[in-house]
Amino acid sequence: MYNPEDNQEPNAEQTEAFESQIMDCFIAEMAKKIDNPNSDNPISLDKPFTEQAVQLNLGRVVVTSQAMSELGDKVCKILSFCQMMTVWGNSLCDEDKQANEDAFKNGQRIVSSWELGANSYFIITEWDRSVTTIMRKDEY
Repeated sequence: MYNPEDNQEPNAEQTEAFESQIMDCFIAEMAKKIDNPNSDNPISLDKPFTEQAVQLNLGRVVVTSQAMSELGDKVCKILSFCQMMTVWGNSLCDEDKQANEDAFKNGQRIVSSWELGANSYFIITEWDRSVTTIMRKDEY
């Protein structure tokens, strides 16, 4: 797992590119939920966001050393926020996104998937919400 003493951060340009990819996905997913009665987690513009935002309890967040060295602390925090806000990544099919929505409601394991740069990552929140792990897909 990640050791903060390693202090391996990706370069600023790479971090900025990852942030942009993640935020584009986040904004698109949030837009689908605004005033959409068919959404599993609709967001109304008539109420304060903090009163209605669906949040997933992540438990303790751990990051593998490989993922941390490639993504950096800031990007890992942004990915954690997306998971908490029920944004399941930029590389899941509609069926897998629906499976995560069902798992969110029913207390099952949630697996998000992100394609960032040349690599793929999982964010996995366990069924009991005790821990969330950020890792490269090939570490699974």
